[in-house]
Amino acid sequence: MGKCKMERSLAAILAVDVVGYSRLMERDEVGTLTALADRRNAILEPLLTQYRGRVVRLIVDGTLAEFPNAIDAVQCTVDIQKAMRKVNFEVGGRPRSAGELRWSTYTALSIMSR
Repeated sequence: MGKCKMERSLAAILAVDVVGYSRLMERDEVGTLTALADRRNAILEPLLTQYRGRVVRLIVDGTLAEFPNAIDAVQCTVDIQKAMRKVNFEVGGRPRSAGELRWSTYTALSIMSR
C-alpha cells in the first residue's frame, strides 16, 4: 500500500445557520426556500469570494465555509449580517425572518488527504 499524502493548514471556519428554519418552512415552504436561495446568491456567495472564503458544506439552512484566517472570517460575517439586515424588510416595514442568522467562527487545523 502507498502512503497517503496529507496537507495541513490552519484555517478559520465559519458556521452559519438560519434561526427558526423549521417554523419558517412550516409557515411558507416555497417562500422560505426562495428567500434563502436569493440571499445565498446575492449576499453570501459574493461576500465569501470577497473575503477568500470557500464553501466546505452547504445544506438548505446552513453553510460551513473555510477562510485563510480569522480576520477575513469575522469581517465576512459582519458584512453578511449588515447586508441581511438591509434586505430583511418587506414593503410596509414587516420584518422577514428568512435572513436571521446564527453564526460562529472557529480556528482549526485543516487536514486534507490525497
